[in-house]
Amino acid sequence: MAGPVEKFASISPRFLRMIGTAGESISGSITITPENKYNFKILKASADKGVNIKVGFTPRPEGKPGYILTVENLKKTIGRYYDTVVLKTDSKLKPIIKIKVYCNIIKPKKKETS
Repeated sequence: MAGPVEKFASISPRFLRMIGTAGESISGSITITPENKYNFKILKASADKGVNIKVGFTPRPEGKPGYILTVENLKKTIGRYYDTVVLKTDSKLKPIIKIKVYCNIIKPKKKETS
């Protein structure tokens, strides 16, 4: 089988990489825009593991089609982790969309004394 693959939705960025300092707020967002031919609604957003991130979504502003997916880090300690955001849609063609999330939490820099 060969031929062009039609895009179901534009997802930008394709995955989320968050980097921040322990003790500070770390979050990121992804824009999801359905292609006109495959218009769909997001019904639910959840984290696959659900330990280190909190996810949510809102419609794009100004009546633009699509959604803004927001991901917030919950981990307080230094280290790395990954998770997958699972979006349930009303589409029969693609009922589930998965988006990878990577996070690196680093040690705070020591303040220099003068």
